[in-house]
Amino acid sequence: MRNAKIIFTLLLIALLVVVSSCGKKPKKEPKSLVEKKSTEMKKEETVIPEPEQPAVVEELKKKELKKKEVKPEKPVDTGAKVFEVQVLSLTNRYAAELQHEEMLKKGVRTDISEYIKDGETYYRLRLEGKYSRHGAEEIGEKVKRNFWGITDYWIVKTG
Repeated sequence: MRNAKIIFTLLLIALLVVVSSCGKKPKKEPKSLVEKKSTEMKKEETVIPEPEQPAVVEELKKKELKKKEVKPEKPVDTGAKVFEVQVLSLTNRYAAELQHEEMLKKGVRTDISEYIKDGETYYRLRLEGKYSRHGAEEIGEKVKRNFWGITDYWIVKTG
């Protein structure tokens, strides 16, 4: 009797496994609108473009060569001290003065200048003195590392 119960239970489990695995599985539909659009876009990407005319291609290549020749990759450092380093540009004068005082306490001398653009006044904080291009980059990085309020700097050619 006990063996019959065990066999009957095993047959029921096997029947459930067979029944649950039978039948067609439904196709997976895209879950969201984004997935639907992406599948549509993939289908549309197979469009073959029209061949370009050779004269147009040559003209475009010439224009690209001219653009490449005109722009140097990096400004050349001549060693002339004609650059200033700007470390802040704020619309709040009080905040600019606070940063000015903080830098002065640590021995870094700065100037505050005003600049008006579109009716709004900006207060620029620049390091005193003139630098070469290389020197300006060095001092800018040093100031950026040593003062938490300075996140970037601008090198400005003045003369």
